Amino acid sequence: MDRHYWGLAGLMGGIHFTFHVFLRLIPAFIPILGVTLDYPLWKLGMLVSAYLVGSSIGLLPMGVLSDRYDRRATLSASLAVVGIGYLFFAMAPTIGAGIPGAEIAGLAFDGTFAVMATSMLVSGLGTSAHIPVGVPILTANAD
Repeated sequence: MDRHYWGLAGLMGGIHFTFHVFLRLIPAFIPILGVTLDYPLWKLGMLVSAYLVGSSIGLLPMGVLSDRYDRRATLSASLAVVGIGYLFFAMAPTIGAGIPGAEIAGLAFDGTFAVMATSMLVSGLGTSAHIPVGVPILTANAD
């Protein structure tokens, strides 16, 4: 492989790696979050599910956006959305303290959890770009 292909492989590998690292952050912190926030494991599992739901929902719209607009801009914006989601996740105890809790089907959800779940959904929407943006970049630049 020449420099062009090594650069392309490095770029796409880095993008894919970055999005998968974001996917693995919350599951890695589940033991710490469980002790710190005193949430049962099913609630912490819901955070991972919210992330994956956001990622799944965003695939089709992100594919349309990546076909219509510059993929570099689309990719940069999606990384920013992921970062914003994780920033709100980190700030969830502060932000969520002012949000009243709710009970759904006999299960209690506090404001902190609502902010955390929403931020995971947003982060998942951001990560939905790596396939619709990455595959066309690869196919356009590789023989």
